[in-house]
Amino acid sequence: MNNEIEMKILGCNLNNEIEMKNEHPLVSVIIPTYNRANLLPRAIKSVLNQTSQNFELIIVDDGSIDETSKIVAKFTDPRISYIKFIKNRGKSAALNEGIKLSKGKYITFLDDDDEFFPQMLEKEVDAIKNTPNEIGFIIGVGISIKNGNILIFNKYKSLKKEDLYKAQLQYNTLALCGTLIKKICFEEIGFFNEKLFFGIDWEFMLRLLKKYNYKCIQIPVYKAHYEDPVNVFHITQNTKDNLSKRLNTYKIFLINHFTEIKKFRKILAKHYFRIAQTLYQLEKFRLAKKYFTLAFQTNPINLRYFIYNLNIRLKNKMNLFHNLLQLLFQKAENKILTYF
Repeated sequence: MNNEIEMKILGCNLNNEIEMKNEHPLVSVIIPTYNRANLLPRAIKSVLNQTSQNFELIIVDDGSIDETSKIVAKFTDPRISYIKFIKNRGKSAALNEGIKLSKGKYITFLDDDDEFFPQMLEKEVDAIKNTPNEIGFIIGVGISIKNGNILIFNKYKSLKKEDLYKAQLQYNTLALCGTLIKKICFEEIGFFNEKLFFGIDWEFMLRLLKKYNYKCIQIPVYKAHYEDPVNVFHITQNTKDNLSKRLNTYKIFLINHFTEIKKFRKILAKHYFRIAQTLYQLEKFRLAKKYFTLAFQTNPINLRYFIYNLNIRLKNKMNLFHNLLQLLFQKAENKILTYF
């Protein structure tokens, strides 16, 4: 076993006394988790309550220091496998470990703070079975209620593949949760990029969409929970560490998919602008100026790019003027002190 894995529990039994009842599950459900012992039971129950019961559930604990292992141990269903990392390695590594251990023909993912609706597996398996090789995955509708507003994810039946792909080049349009993927797809496009801490779904789903076609089912299959601000607090905060990780994601995404992105001038400009904004927030003004200029040169008719480009140029000039004044004042002060 990988020496970075502390334990593997089959059937939630620390001594591995319970064997898996189904050595050939149809679907592998993977839940990555990290320090969310209070939320995880809801996600687990939503999988166990599926109308289609031919599945395995793989929970990958990314080095939690809370009560996660004790919470999982309360579930005695032998289809559950629990793996814990000794150290936190990131969501990508947790997802990849789950894929490596999976036995199902199809794979789906569930965040530890979300839940499946009971017919999720049944409906998506029905939609994907007997499909040609070009169909690699099924997209199901997701819903969430945030601040009293209903948010809908993955409702793209009317969009052509090329339009959805173009949208995914710009933003994380496709949610990973609620998507059922043929396992063979991972052999073709690879796993999740472990260099990324942000945009993991974004980058992977773009590769998946580029290689494979898909089918949509127009019913809600999962619910995303945003009612607890703590769930997303660590992501939304513009700390230096978070901003640095975002910048890393934006650069890797642009480099890895530059050949496709550069086909669309406006999309390329958006990527330059996103990098520039993050650099600006990190107070790396010289580099920010470079990318603001690239954004403006790539799409000069966008007034926003012009304004930001002008602003940082003026800022640099003002800083230069400020530094010059400081130098003059310092010299004048030195002369006065010498005089007296």
